[in-house]
Amino acid sequence: MATAATLAQRQRTIGEGSSMGCNNLVEQLDEVRTNPGNRAMLGEFGEAVAEVFLNEVLGHEVVFDAATRSGPQGIDLVTFDGERIVVVEVKATASGRSLGPRMTSTTTTRQMSDEWAGGGGRPAAANIDQVTVADVAEHYVDKMVVHVDVQQDRVAIHDVDSAGRVTREAHTTIGLSDLVRFVDAINADAGHR
Repeated sequence: MATAATLAQRQRTIGEGSSMGCNNLVEQLDEVRTNPGNRAMLGEFGEAVAEVFLNEVLGHEVVFDAATRSGPQGIDLVTFDGERIVVVEVKATASGRSLGPRMTSTTTTRQMSDEWAGGGGRPAAANIDQVTVADVAEHYVDKMVVHVDVQQDRVAIHDVDSAGRVTREAHTTIGLSDLVRFVDAINADAGHR
């Protein structure tokens, strides 16, 4: 079993040289609002928003981004919050009927359960192959769901229990339009330096 220190060092090594960049998020938000039924576009936008929120606002180091992988569905993002590895699932919605993020179930496990997050080859696919189910269960690795709700114009972070159940109330929220304008302003400022 990996220790928290070993996992932290591994994540720092993985994260070295990684570049994060999501440009023109305001334009992307407008496009998603114009085409709310385009699930692929919505999913890509949601993952980009989650990445910049965790990195630019909360200070997480993004060490794995599923947008860079090919293969079956698995872990969306892996971040390092300065203390722990965080496995992140992103849920994006654009309809007014959203009841909050819901995890899918397979015949053997529920998405974001400790067993799901630490097993089934998902950690290896996300470059955290040292992570085990025990690491997740013993909280060496945290889990969260980032819910990007285009209709309600907000981004919310929810905790997830060991069985993969998402808390009803988010512990952190931010306005979606405010976030994308903020990130675009940072990117524009960085481009002028």
